[in-house]
Amino acid sequence: MFSFDIQFGPQISYRTRTLGFTIGNDDWSSTDDPILTLSGGVILYLRLSKRFEFGLGLLYSGKGYKNITHYPDSISSLPLIPEKTKSLLRYQHVDLPLLVIYNIKESEKLNLSIQSGFAVNYLVRIQQISYFYYPDEPTETNTFILDSDQVSKRFNLSAKLGFGINYKVSNRISFGFNPMFDYYIFNHFNKVNEYNGSMRFWDIGGMIVIKHRF
Repeated sequence: MFSFDIQFGPQISYRTRTLGFTIGNDDWSSTDDPILTLSGGVILYLRLSKRFEFGLGLLYSGKGYKNITHYPDSISSLPLIPEKTKSLLRYQHVDLPLLVIYNIKESEKLNLSIQSGFAVNYLVRIQQISYFYYPDEPTETNTFILDSDQVSKRFNLSAKLGFGINYKVSNRISFGFNPMFDYYIFNHFNKVNEYNGSMRFWDIGGMIVIKHRF
């Protein structure tokens, strides 16, 4: 038996970072904050048994982080030097997930499952939005599209673990909610940029699901 999912929803994206060098006593990660992004796509499932299903999909996923840097008064008092900068980095990916679903409980109306697997990740583009906050001047905003090949690897692999709750409204249609954790396995920096250390994305999201059984 086959089933077809349409999934979409928000996720909180962040990164783990190790530095390949040190600037003064600053730890860059201490100025990082997570960002809210969106994810969505389609997954086709094959029912292998009463308990197990196998899924193959195509998803869009947004990754990224927000970096805030404060400058000391001795520097920010100089002309054209901001008091603070905020950079919003958005990494846009197309993912090919391979999932195994274990159905914990299946009743006439309710289905509970555990979902795990891997996804092949392809980096489409990197967008950077920078805000410059000056003491006596308006905030300046700049938007850039970064050269992905100069910064990051195009392909990566992520591990996925989640939980599924589905409510049947008919014999073929059900609605659900899937909390999911996603972690990148390999360093996101490419060989040109590996002197910066390593960076791996992770996110926690909640997908709204519309499922159709054939």
